[in-house]
Amino acid sequence: MDRTTLSVITPAGRTMLAGDAPCVVGRGRTSDIVVNDGRVSRRHLMLEPVAGGWGCRI
Repeated sequence: MDRTTLSVITPAGRTMLAGDAPCVVGRGRTSDIVVNDGRVSRRHLMLEPVAGGWGCRI
């Protein structure tokens, strides 16, 4: 599978994902991308590389 780089922009800054592993987005300190917002759960979603791009699991 070809790796596709993904740019994620949050209020805390920009993160580039290389496409070689899944990434957890959430409010929890153990998340790969932390979003400090009460509307976001501790483990809000997972971004994962899939054929031809990126997928999202909630």
